[in-house]
Amino acid sequence: YNGSPASRNFQAGNTHVASMPWDTRTKLDGRNWFINYATDCPRDKNGRTATDIMVEAIVGPLREGGGLENLGGIDLASGPLSRDIGIADYDGDGTEESSDIYWAGVADFYRRLREGLGPKRILTANMDWDYLHYINGANQEGLARPSDPWNEVSRTVNEMIIWKRLSPLPFATIAFVQYLTREEDLLYVQMHRLLNGYSACLGMAADMKNGDGLDELTRLELFQGVENKPHWLGKSLGEPKRPASLTPNLLGDGWDEIIQNMVPNRGKLVKEGDELVLKQDGRLVGFMTLNLYFDLKEKTDFVVYLDVMSSDNKEELVTREIMDPSVSVKYDTGPIRGRISNKEFAPVSFYVRGAQPGERVEFDLRFQDWDDVRFRSIAVHAAPDTLACEFENGVVLVNPSLNSETLDLTTIFPDRSGYTHLKAEEPVGMENINDKYLPQVKQALSINNGKDVNNPNKLEVLERNAVFLTANRVTATGQPVTTTTAPPPPPATTTTAPPPPPATTTTAPPPPATTTTTSKTSSDMTFIIPFIPGQLVSTPPATTTTK
Repeated sequence: YNGSPASRNFQAGNTHVASMPWDTRTKLDGRNWFINYATDCPRDKNGRTATDIMVEAIVGPLREGGGLENLGGIDLASGPLSRDIGIADYDGDGTEESSDIYWAGVADFYRRLREGLGPKRILTANMDWDYLHYINGANQEGLARPSDPWNEVSRTVNEMIIWKRLSPLPFATIAFVQYLTREEDLLYVQMHRLLNGYSACLGMAADMKNGDGLDELTRLELFQGVENKPHWLGKSLGEPKRPASLTPNLLGDGWDEIIQNMVPNRGKLVKEGDELVLKQDGRLVGFMTLNLYFDLKEKTDFVVYLDVMSSDNKEELVTREIMDPSVSVKYDTGPIRGRISNKEFAPVSFYVRGAQPGERVEFDLRFQDWDDVRFRSIAVHAAPDTLACEFENGVVLVNPSLNSETLDLTTIFPDRSGYTHLKAEEPVGMENINDKYLPQVKQALSINNGKDVNNPNKLEVLERNAVFLTANRVTATGQPVTTTTAPPPPPATTTTAPPPPPATTTTAPPPPATTTTTSKTSSDMTFIIPFIPGQLVSTPPATTTTK
């Protein structure tokens, strides 16, 4: 089956056949097997479980006096620890068990790994919400997915924001540019610049190439161009802004208007103070759904912003998904599912590129499970989901659209001035750059031309791109808060509560940036060093890889 080994003959009466889980994502003839983390797995001759052996192999060299004692943490990559591998004979007794004992073992593995690393070292892995008390963040691999450097980036934006709000640990996440299609490869430098922009805004660590030529251009924004300055942006001045929220809310102003453009299915809408609550109503079949209706007068990008949380009053953290929304008009790229929690209001965005015009466009929000869903705001904006981030020494603008976007810096950052583009020069080894990349060289030098921004109310950010600008220096007032815990939602009072004041058309933006850079050396385990929150590092950190 799917590359299993060839059949063999076994002696009757002395043979038992039991399933062994292996990674079906590959076609490697059954060679890519899972480690048995079950707490009651078979032990070796010294009485050790697989978890005992793995934890010691990883943590042992990091202890004082060990060969790797100066390393600041480890990355477990995006590997199989999030895969449900199903029933198997986990304890070797000849009887198959459910995967529950495996997951209990995975939790024990993460707990013991965190105990061995201590509170100051970093641990990154797959972004698994069951273990956010042990994991600092994710190995994203690609910006959006391992093979997606731009399309589904709203997933990354949403998950980085809510993770930072829920996790009690310092945040550290790494992302790379990898697995480019032929079309994306022609945008090689641009894809890195887009990653650099999102990394600055979301606090992720950006992949950095060390070579000359084209690779030199991929990192110039991280070091202020020819100035080659580490930490040049300085500290973050607060949460990134969402410029789309400055445009009209297509659903209306205030809950009374907005409700007229929404229809619940298997649910009902109840106003409770300043919040709107979607409550289960009707048969528990399918999904509790909220349909939004709005007009699009021309082909355009649009973004749906929710400030939302689940309301189930459970003490333990529970996350639930908003399923992939459907849209009643054609589009270039569509929305993807989001996640909400029962512990914290958080902004969730759904981004659609190139939607065709239409009247009463329908956009559905289908919620996993049946607990109440509480909203502080719901908005639809006919604009791309750009990000704008402010630092002590400059600003960063990111445009995920397939079209160029013009932004008004005087409105987004009313207290800043003196904007100047970074200065780039032709890279060393220019003569060795393939002709197909010359448009990327030209674009990099054009964006980073060293000139003053003479018209800050009309700054163009090219498609799928980012712009880094210096600005008049201001001083951050304090360290950004990266972890909050929302109080339990207020109890329901009445379905005839007085209407709230008009709903704002903005949503809470992502937490402050804490950006650094790292070098990817392998898809296996990669060690990384700590970074300084809110700043950039000047040289690629030393990395050690072990298989």
